[in-house]
Amino acid sequence: MPIPLFMGVTASSDYKDQRQTAEKLSEREKKIILTELIGAGFSSGHFDEEEKVLVKFIAAELGLDEESFEELTEAMEKFFIANKELSDLVFE
Repeated sequence: MPIPLFMGVTASSDYKDQRQTAEKLSEREKKIILTELIGAGFSSGHFDEEEKVLVKFIAAELGLDEESFEELTEAMEKFFIANKELSDLVFE
């Protein structure tokens, strides 16, 4: 029985096909995917360690380095802080 990893991707014979698909993505597309996943992590207000581990794994599978993960996480954190401050001002 396949082991579910994330969003329908399974550890099975389909893995090779998934890997080949990931290799066809441009660097920009990979960073967009990673940014969206990081944003989903911050959607609860805090990017938990368990979420970070999963998103780092996906980044590695996409062929992105840890520096990209760290830079995008830092930028997304700043974005969510600014967004919360703005929301607080609007709704005070």
